[in-house]
Amino acid sequence: MKRIALHTAAVLLATSQVQAADPNANEIIRSLAPIIYLPQHGGKPHRAIDLEVRFESGSAKLTKSARSLLAHLAIALKDERLATSRFEVTGHTDASGKRADNQKLSERRARAVVV
Repeated sequence: MKRIALHTAAVLLATSQVQAADPNANEIIRSLAPIIYLPQHGGKPHRAIDLEVRFESGSAKLTKSARSLLAHLAIALKDERLATSRFEVTGHTDASGKRADNQKLSERRARAVVV
């Protein structure tokens, strides 16, 4: 299973600025598409991409830049070059606040990303 790490950081949660570094669908596909190894190299290819999915502070509401980024990810994941691949999506947030509250917020954010 391939991994896509979706990271959120406390400092970035309150901003809705689109950064030029946000990848488009083609850049995501290039990062995740299977690598063809020569037989002598062996081993399974592992591809990953880190995407910074931002939410409004203390909320599961996606920022405008996050919605745009996830739209690119959705296009990429539907591409034929990734059709035979399976992916794991992981998420991280800061550790401020109560653990139980953070867990609930993390679950709400996960649901917001897959909708």
